[in-house]
Amino acid sequence: MANKMRLYQHSARCSVALRAFLDCNPDYWCFVPLIWYDAQAENIATFRERSSSQPQDPEMDNVIGMGAIGNHRVAFCLDHVPLSPAAYAFSYEQRRKQHSFFEAFLSSNVDQMPYCAIDLYKMAIIAVRKPI
Repeated sequence: MANKMRLYQHSARCSVALRAFLDCNPDYWCFVPLIWYDAQAENIATFRERSSSQPQDPEMDNVIGMGAIGNHRVAFCLDHVPLSPAAYAFSYEQRRKQHSFFEAFLSSNVDQMPYCAIDLYKMAIIAVRKPI
């Protein structure tokens, strides 16, 4: 049992396993914080794009304020997304995608998995016979 537990702990910290999961489940990328400067640059680009080309969007304004419009269950989920490490942050676009993710998740069928299962351990056993 101890070896099995180490295997599970490894996959949670293994960048290759995490990357494989995220590549097969791109909806989860919004939960990976950006380096702080990259998040700020994305926020500035979002503000410029919004102010020059689009009318005001109350939902986007609410997401920027980190709230949830009229849905307490979505607000609860957003409030429980772990905080980013000190040098990282979520951009407003990531927060908007998190909001959309939880809306879709909470309205989906109970039996529906919110991700595609993948085999993180594509192992093979190689047997070598010693020559006689």
